Amino acid sequence: MYQLGIDMLTRLKANEEIVYSLISEDHVMKALDFAHEIKMKGIKASAIKENIDYTKAQGDDIKAYMLANRVAAMKLHDENQKKKNP
Repeated sequence: MYQLGIDMLTRLKANEEIVYSLISEDHVMKALDFAHEIKMKGIKASAIKENIDYTKAQGDDIKAYMLANRVAAMKLHDENQKKKNP
C-alpha cells in the first residue's frame, strides 16, 4: 500500500511529499538521494535531525553517523554550487 502511495505522488509530481513520506518511513537515505536527484531545495532539516536523533536513540550509531555525513556532504555540495553560480 505504501508503494502505491509513492507511485501516485510521483505521478502527481508531489516531490516534497515523496521526500517527507520516505523520511517518515525511515528511508532517509532514499529521501536524500531523491531530493538530490530532483535538485530539491529547502528540505526541512528538523525532519532529518529528528530521524538521526531517533536512530541514535535506537542504538544504531553507525546509521546515524552515515545519515549525518550524507547531510553534511549535501550541504557542502550546495554551498559549492552557490559559489560557482552566484
